[in-house]
Amino acid sequence: MKKEYVFSGHSYGLYTPEAGCGYLKETSSMPARTLYPELLVQGEKGIIMPPCPEQTYRRNANAYDNIGMAFRIDLPPGAYHIEVTVLSEPEQTLISVSGMNAEQIALKTFWDAAMLIPRIHTAGYTENIWSYDYVNAKDYIEIEIEPSNSNCEVSVSSICVSTLPARAVSSDTPSTIFTLGDSTVKSYIYEENLMSGWGQIFDDLFDKNRVSVVNYAMGGRSLSTLYREGRMNDLLLNSRPGDILLLQSGHNDEARGEVDGPEARFGRGNTETTFQKRLDEYFIPAAALMGVRLILVSPMTRVNGDRTGPDGIVYGGFAKSNSIDCPGLLKAAAARHGLPFIDLYEESIKYLETLGGEAAKALFLSVEAGETPGKTNSGSYANGHPDNKCDGTHYKEALAKQFARIVAQELLHQALIPEDFFCPNVLEALKTDNIYLMYPELSPDVQTGRNAYYRNQIEFLIKHGIMERQTDGCFHPSAPVTVKEFKICLTKAMHLSVFPEYDDLNSPGQCLSPDLSGNLPDNDSALTREHMAWLVFRAFLAAFPPLPQDCGSQQTCYRKPPYMTDYNGCGIAPDNPDYDPNLTGESAMYYPLVSWEQLTDTHSISGEFLTAARECYRLGLIRSEAGIQRGRMCNGNLFEPHDIVTREKAAKELYFLQALIHDIHDENDLY
Repeated sequence: MKKEYVFSGHSYGLYTPEAGCGYLKETSSMPARTLYPELLVQGEKGIIMPPCPEQTYRRNANAYDNIGMAFRIDLPPGAYHIEVTVLSEPEQTLISVSGMNAEQIALKTFWDAAMLIPRIHTAGYTENIWSYDYVNAKDYIEIEIEPSNSNCEVSVSSICVSTLPARAVSSDTPSTIFTLGDSTVKSYIYEENLMSGWGQIFDDLFDKNRVSVVNYAMGGRSLSTLYREGRMNDLLLNSRPGDILLLQSGHNDEARGEVDGPEARFGRGNTETTFQKRLDEYFIPAAALMGVRLILVSPMTRVNGDRTGPDGIVYGGFAKSNSIDCPGLLKAAAARHGLPFIDLYEESIKYLETLGGEAAKALFLSVEAGETPGKTNSGSYANGHPDNKCDGTHYKEALAKQFARIVAQELLHQALIPEDFFCPNVLEALKTDNIYLMYPELSPDVQTGRNAYYRNQIEFLIKHGIMERQTDGCFHPSAPVTVKEFKICLTKAMHLSVFPEYDDLNSPGQCLSPDLSGNLPDNDSALTREHMAWLVFRAFLAAFPPLPQDCGSQQTCYRKPPYMTDYNGCGIAPDNPDYDPNLTGESAMYYPLVSWEQLTDTHSISGEFLTAARECYRLGLIRSEAGIQRGRMCNGNLFEPHDIVTREKAAKELYFLQALIHDIHDENDLY
């Protein structure tokens, strides 16, 4: 099927069902746009849209309208190739389809942070012809054309819509499970280290010869933005009949305000009415149209780690203050359309209740100094959360695994996928309810209570063979770590073939202090913090060999990973007289808030370990453990050189260090 609408020499009127096409006074998008077709000018070569300064507005990036026109075309649901021939300058002419964001659907980048999923079906110009492939779930489309600013005039000569050819299906290609949602489903990279989403972990559960798992989720998304930026559209065009889509949305649909609310043209927020309409009128019918088996998943609970309940935390924290019950709306939509539904909201509450408040809080994004060198939009996490809060929405990998398990359990119990899609150990784990078969890195003594404080780090290190459990199968987080064990683990964490000897580091031109040649106690002795600094500094120099000496005989020119340089906020260093340790936001820096000179116990560090301790601290490789607090950006002023390092504190240090050696764009569940 092909339909063409030529504006030169032909005058179209307002849309009517009888005509089957025409200009609109109001779009059907949410929110609707008011237009002024009476101001359009019929030119010799096409239709002209003159500037409309009285009607144009721009409140912010999400709330603007440059007017232009909307042309409605009746056609059956299906996948279409759309072409618009413009007479004006392409860079001044914004074109979109049925309420989509013209600028976002034209981006040529990637859908994910790790840059593994390219945007394939994007809008763009070839000379003066704009084109886009679009999955239409309604019985009409609306082509919206407007100037890029309120001062320019744009015009078009024709619109052409043709049916896309049927997708080729090969039985040799494995089926695909797509996951789609917000930051709680997203796949994270080492730049964002400590955060995880269940969609990131999900692929580990499946036999890759039988099914592939592709995670289209991204932070900050809602049903509105998943549609408007073309994310769902691209996913559907890349799917094949029989593929599966797990769709979760809710945390951002509650957004309110002039910038992000439902009233903003490109805001994230939804009302209960618009949330339901987006499911009923686009997501559900579009998936069915393309033969994709849609499964609706309710968003997991939030927690409130800054407000105390009977056991120190509040469960069931999916906010309903904005009068939108997203879990309930998804459940109702599934029932209305006869779709499978996974109630991750209720199941997540049940799971967290089995842990208790203290352990649950540790699995969400409660961050203390020295846990991760990663960053958020507000700056570096290295000194604690730069927003001074315990984030009760986002979470760590240890919890992502459990949410992934819950989703997988429901897929099996509801018989939504073939059993042989699962890895054999996962299938057995789901059938026998033996979680240790699915995640052998779990330790029974770090699941609940205070022992779970560093559960995330411990499980990650065991999973990747950096640390091990003791012979009884437990981790024993409060037991001392020995010099030998830490040295072996440190070598693995920093991807070193062997632990570096002093002569390997003190190469010509590096000007390292001879203090690094000190000797540690016996291998079976308990590790102290000054011993740890000495070992860590050696490993760091081996992993990041210093640059050739060209900056003075008393200074080593360190080769630093991005966390210490490119991703270090824009604040000033602690030794600057104007330094303000209370600044957050983009000024939240990687380096310690308290300078080396401000530590009060450095005089008690053994002389042979002093250089390593000082340099280690200044590089942010070791931080004070005294006075720090999760959910707050704060440092202590004690080095505590002779304190014994426990196995959980060793895990914290090793987890921090292993992040440094990765490319910041690597997915952070890999090692």
